[in-house]
Amino acid sequence: MRDLILNNFWLKALSLVLATLIWYVINSNVTKETRAAPAFPRSRADNTLDLRCPVAVISSATDLRLLSVQPTEARVKVRGDRTILEKLSAADVQVYVKLTGLSDPEGSFPLAVDLPGNVVLQQLSPSHVSVKFITSTNN
Repeated sequence: MRDLILNNFWLKALSLVLATLIWYVINSNVTKETRAAPAFPRSRADNTLDLRCPVAVISSATDLRLLSVQPTEARVKVRGDRTILEKLSAADVQVYVKLTGLSDPEGSFPLAVDLPGNVVLQQLSPSHVSVKFITSTNN
């Protein structure tokens, strides 16, 4: 019995350590996947969908000034039919600040949202963004 345990002891110990390490890595990855939030957080009770959408800037084609927009993302909560919401992604929703026709596009401006048909905007956060000029420091 003693030879059964001590014969190739270090190989057996290394095998046990490697098996334990492999089990730990696989188990921790499976646990993370089951705890992760769904890609499209929605409430089944009222058929709503929360999306994080980038804020685009619409300005005149002749206006070549560099602008900074803060925040760069907006949280959009929409309501609609469940089958439409299941197919909806952040790429389908346009959030933008319109700066065309303004001589001084610096300050706080309201956001606008374009949504696909049969989807209603429920909440937009933030409702305004801060726009500032970016000055280059070329020497």
